[in-house]
Amino acid sequence: MDYPVKAILFEFTYNIKMMVEVMSETCSYLQEKNIPYSILISDCGKKTFLFLQTLATTCNLSAWECSGYFLFRSRSEFDQVTEDAMRKHLSAVSLDDEGFQTVKQLCFSIASKLAD
Repeated sequence: MDYPVKAILFEFTYNIKMMVEVMSETCSYLQEKNIPYSILISDCGKKTFLFLQTLATTCNLSAWECSGYFLFRSRSEFDQVTEDAMRKHLSAVSLDDEGFQTVKQLCFSIASKLAD
């Protein structure tokens, strides 16, 4: 909530095959539409974060950066950065609200189709 990069969390509860199919179809759609994304798999594969990004910038972030881990070239660069600057940087690469809603609806649609 209130995180600058929009993400969708896929959680494995009982049907890993369905989760993989929803992720696969979603990622195929994103590739077809040239929407950059990063994937972070955690908790031994039980949680997968799909970070949605925009083409509006020349910068695509890694999954680690999307989840808040940043590398700096020097100590002085680290000392000079502010939380506000990092939030702005993350917000600039995040998919807009309309695009996010479209992808979210796609995920629901794929999941409901597979559940039938």
